[in-house]
Amino acid sequence: MTVSTVWRCTRAAVWAVAALLAAQPGSVAAKPGDNARRADNKLAYEAMDEAFICMMKRNPGQVRAYLASVPGSDRERTIGWYLYRRLGDCLVRATYVRFNGVMARGVAAERLLATDFATADALQEPVGADEFGPLSEAMKLEPQIASGYAFARCVAMADPAGVGRVLSTARGSTAEQAAMQVLKLRFPPCVVAGATFSIDRWTLRPFLAEALYQVYRARGGAAANPGDRS
Repeated sequence: MTVSTVWRCTRAAVWAVAALLAAQPGSVAAKPGDNARRADNKLAYEAMDEAFICMMKRNPGQVRAYLASVPGSDRERTIGWYLYRRLGDCLVRATYVRFNGVMARGVAAERLLATDFATADALQEPVGADEFGPLSEAMKLEPQIASGYAFARCVAMADPAGVGRVLSTARGSTAEQAAMQVLKLRFPPCVVAGATFSIDRWTLRPFLAEALYQVYRARGGAAANPGDRS
């Protein structure tokens, strides 16, 4: 995924926001002319969102189970591959896009926030470090990705309502940018001392989305439909 830097934070280990998580392959079948757009963030998010809308209709239990699994775990990989094999049937536009496991989980989290917690009150502080479900567990991930989750948990603990405001906006919109500008005041204390890394709103949003979803899920329990299949 090609990203442009919006914020730079200085403190502990460098993490690459474009690194691919091994849980899923990094591309979807192509059609002529799409290769030039394969690194298009907006296109990738739209395609993944369409896919998860479809998968929530076909098998919501598996989507919920995906986010109930610990990132980097064998269970996540098993469910991730199950969902990936059905991705082609769920993509409205047959397009070639790059995505990674963090993006997939984040898009799924936004879809489940809208499905399971549409009428829930906005989260307020304090949020505890143990309220992130599988994100509170030990994760076998590349240090760069683990650092991203740690950063998102810290921001969500500091300002859950602010994270919610970001997620209430359309991806890539001016409203999202404005909400991110306010939220970024919470960033400095959440960066591990001594590191340097670069992020933008496209790559940060999936981490924030899952962090917020997991707190809602831990506090209220995700809705389960009788027809859910696992």
